[in-house]
Amino acid sequence: MRKLLSALTLVAAIAAPAALHATPISGQFSIDSTVTNNGSTLTFLPGTIRTGIGTQLDTFKLLVPDNTPVTAGPMSITFDPYSCCSSFTVGSLTTTIDSITATNLVIGGVPVTVFGGTADFTAPGFDRTMGTFGFSTQGNGPVTFSATGTANSPVPEPSTFTLLGSGLLGLAGMAKKKLLA
Repeated sequence: MRKLLSALTLVAAIAAPAALHATPISGQFSIDSTVTNNGSTLTFLPGTIRTGIGTQLDTFKLLVPDNTPVTAGPMSITFDPYSCCSSFTVGSLTTTIDSITATNLVIGGVPVTVFGGTADFTAPGFDRTMGTFGFSTQGNGPVTFSATGTANSPVPEPSTFTLLGSGLLGLAGMAKKKLLA
C-alpha cells in the first residue's frame, strides 16, 4: 500500500506543474501615435508610438507600462487589402493583428476612417489571448489605438484530469486502508 501511495504522490508531483497553466491576458490598453493615411496604408511617424498614460487596465497594466514606446513592429500597415499578420511589441506584450477592417464615414462634414479588428495578445507567463481593437483617423494626425483582451473559457487539459484522477485514487486508497483496519 505504501508503494501505491508513493507512486500516486510521484504522479501528482509530476502532473502538478503541467496542470498549472498560465493566465489569460485581460483588460485594455491604448497606444497614442501620429499617422498618415493614404486610403490604403497607415504610416506611423517614427518615435511617436507610445502607450497612453493611465489607460491600461487589468493584466495589461502589468505588461504595458504608461508612456512605453513600441519597440518592434511595422511603421506602416496596409489595410486595403489587409494581408495577415502584422505584429508589434510594447513592453513584454506582443500584439498580432489577425484582421482589420476600415469604414469611411463623414462626421460633421469631416471625413473619418474607423478601424476595427481582431488580434492575438502574447506575453511570457500568460496564455495567448484573443482580443479586439479599434481606432479612427481623420486623414493625417493623432490617433489613439485601443485594444481589449478577452479571456477564453478555460478548458481543462489532460494533465488536469491526470492530477484529479491521481488525487481520487489516493483518497480511495486511504479509505480502503481505514476500512480494512
